[in-house]
Amino acid sequence: KIEGLVSRAPSGEGKAAAREITFFSVNGRPVDLPKFQRCLGDVWREFTADGKRPAIVADLKIPNSKIDVNLAPDKREVYVSGEKEILQKFAEGVRD
Repeated sequence: KIEGLVSRAPSGEGKAAAREITFFSVNGRPVDLPKFQRCLGDVWREFTADGKRPAIVADLKIPNSKIDVNLAPDKREVYVSGEKEILQKFAEGVRD
């Protein structure tokens, strides 16, 4: 399950500051998810070519048995079992 908010795409001149506003968490724990960040960029490019992107805040609800947070001391890096399927669902959810 994925819960979160996506802003409207900014309007006006120039690139939007929102392009860099992304916040991901897994089960409420703030994490870095570079593959999800790239997936998000790919989805945005389907809708706009001008580089203006909405901000996003997403909390992925993943069973604890499918994640490993013990990759780095700060626990921001996580390994997600079944990541490909979760990425597909994430992209579908953002498109909707």
